[in-house]
Amino acid sequence: MHAARCLRRPSLLRPCVALRPCVALRRYCTPAVERPVSPAILDESLRGVGQVVFCNSPLTGGVLLGGLTVGDPWLATLGALGTVSSTATARAIGLDASAVSAGLAGYNGCLVGCAFSVFLGQPAWTPEVGVATLAASAATVPLLPALKKACGSVPQWTLAFNFATLSVPAYTLTLTLTLTLHPTP
Repeated sequence: MHAARCLRRPSLLRPCVALRPCVALRRYCTPAVERPVSPAILDESLRGVGQVVFCNSPLTGGVLLGGLTVGDPWLATLGALGTVSSTATARAIGLDASAVSAGLAGYNGCLVGCAFSVFLGQPAWTPEVGVATLAASAATVPLLPALKKACGSVPQWTLAFNFATLSVPAYTLTLTLTLTLHPTP
């Protein structure tokens, strides 16, 4: 608002630009970390996708999702679904707000979605895989504080993703072996 007044009134333009060039445009000059340009859940989720490659940026997350979509739309859909699921779960259980807003609660969910699209052995666009992604991505969130405590000063990074992702195939493989070895009559 102040920037618009400075630009409309030439007499005010000189002090705004000459003395303090960014004061009039402060709202537009702040870094993206301080001022998200999208709704909170979208911003945090895109940052979560960006955190997969250690970038705290919604723009990076959007570019990554775009690249995944070009390569495999199913993989991109599950990655986005996992990120939104884990981010929403982190907000719901009251995880550290600064960590959630930086995307640190969402990247494990993104990785879970990407892994499930490839390793569950189901055809693309199967609803069961979407439900499994929602559940496993949400399950990574309560692991974060526990792993932080257990790991001490060593970052846990993708340990929650590994626990959630490897537990599902271990369960389904055990179930498959049990049904194969002991068929029901």
